[in-house]
Amino acid sequence: MCDQISWHVVPAIKQDQLDNFQALTREMVDFTRTESGVLCYQRFASEDGKFVHGYERYADSAAALAHLRNFATLFSERLSALVDRERFTVFGQPSRELWAVLDCFGAIYLRPFGDLAYYSDSTINPTLAWQSPRFSFLFTHLFSFPLSSRSG
Repeated sequence: MCDQISWHVVPAIKQDQLDNFQALTREMVDFTRTESGVLCYQRFASEDGKFVHGYERYADSAAALAHLRNFATLFSERLSALVDRERFTVFGQPSRELWAVLDCFGAIYLRPFGDLAYYSDSTINPTLAWQSPRFSFLFTHLFSFPLSSRSG
């Protein structure tokens, strides 16, 4: 069983707050780089800038919990003034302590499907993943459509 925990969060940016949100996101990303156990911390925006999809992955529940404690202290209040959370989906099997914290975000929990031996390559740096042969294959064969035709 994999101890990794990840989540996908979708906040709706409040009107006229996109620039403020981007500045705060930059600060959050810079801080998160200093945290131990963070495997992935990325944001993706809809073309109209109304929604940002966040994907975060942690080595285990302890690393995720440490991140959330830092987040609560440093960023939570400011972020709440800029966005309304639309969805918060958790992947994996969080510890009871982490589960209690995630419940405060209205999280939906998804566990691994079946007893399959799933694959996760946590050794690939997500910012360099586009250079890997697997990414190149997937992008070329599965996602060959104009990006402008897709929305949030």
